[in-house]
Amino acid sequence: VNMFPLALLNASSPPVDPALTLVLLHFDTDYTDSSQTAAVWSNSGSGQSISATSKFGAGSLATLGTGGIYTQNATVRTPLGSDNWTIEGWFNKTAIGNDINGLFMFMGGNGQPITLYIENGILYAAVRFDASTRTTISHQTTIVAGEFTHYALVRNGATITLYLNGVAGTTTINSGALSLYPSNILFCFIGEARKVEDSTTTYLDGLHDEFRYRREAVYTTNFTPPTAPFTF
Repeated sequence: VNMFPLALLNASSPPVDPALTLVLLHFDTDYTDSSQTAAVWSNSGSGQSISATSKFGAGSLATLGTGGIYTQNATVRTPLGSDNWTIEGWFNKTAIGNDINGLFMFMGGNGQPITLYIENGILYAAVRFDASTRTTISHQTTIVAGEFTHYALVRNGATITLYLNGVAGTTTINSGALSLYPSNILFCFIGEARKVEDSTTTYLDGLHDEFRYRREAVYTTNFTPPTAPFTF
């Protein structure tokens, strides 16, 4: 008989403080933010809709490679500083080709402190700590078109790790105690990003589901991706 609590056997056991969740989007019928922040999300660009195809629940956000969604909520765009955080969700890319698809981006007055994008079937994360230094890492696993894929970018102390379907990337970013740059974050985007500062904005051609942003390191080692919608 197994006498161990399940939470002790699973490295991805759920976090315990709902107040740390600043964005939670299920996309079942609209862009309702179910977190304590209740941020208002609006269309950016064009071609957005709610699709009946989803990872969990009744729907997902469909973007056609021509638009995403954004918020200017003051709590969501509070400077991240050197605190821990987790940005995660599911995406389903329509096709893998010789293209760049933006997935997520914080945008400030002088650049993007965090950017997630897909290029030629590979997931990349770029982070800035000052006006001239931008560190980019990629995941070693090629994305499979037409399948929902879980991603998570996690800052845990001095280390920033990119996970794909619960597996950590082989390269990480050593951030030390540095704060992200710039601190004046103006927008948070889902479904769009820029590969480099002041470059052309790119959008995901595909689906997004169960997006969550928390101010803690939810994952600190390889984990089993969520098997149900987030509750907080």
